[in-house]
Amino acid sequence: VGVAALMAAFNVFRRAATPHIAELGQLSGDDFADVERHPAARRTRGVLIVRFAGPLFFATATALGDRIRQLAAGREPLRAVILDAYSVVDLDLTATEAIRQIERELGKAGTTLIVARPTGALRDRMRTYGVGHLAPAPGQRQTLEEVVEAAGAMAAAAEKITPHQTRKVVRRPRTDGGRNPPAGPLTSEARPP
Repeated sequence: VGVAALMAAFNVFRRAATPHIAELGQLSGDDFADVERHPAARRTRGVLIVRFAGPLFFATATALGDRIRQLAAGREPLRAVILDAYSVVDLDLTATEAIRQIERELGKAGTTLIVARPTGALRDRMRTYGVGHLAPAPGQRQTLEEVVEAAGAMAAAAEKITPHQTRKVVRRPRTDGGRNPPAGPLTSEARPP
């Protein structure tokens, strides 16, 4: 009996430590599905949607970070990574450091991490552990579709002027034959890459 209980406990921990982390795509409206299981699910340009189900603790948060890096590596430049946290059942302090690391890494690439649809209890823990800024404000309820639409609009706007565009300096015409420094401020124009 003791060995069976020990093996059952190990099996529960093993399953908790290896959660299914799916990339989601939109089927229609607020209906999202795993893109590997549903080929008709559409990705949103510039946005990666990830669903995590289970408790977030040191082992699962590391797996989440690895999965986000793996999915992001094969995509166009991302402006937002949305973590659908509706099925996150718990969060501990060790996981919040991993989440901060994910946020920092994404931020260096110009990508925003957004936690969508957290339960009230999860949102409270996020605030307690210092990552509440990633979740919607208290009292604000958004569907996953609304979060994805907002992130998609942000990505589309960012495509119009990207960080990779250069600036060329345009000087006002000189009227003094080049003897004195130009008067007035410099102006700049955006130039496509």
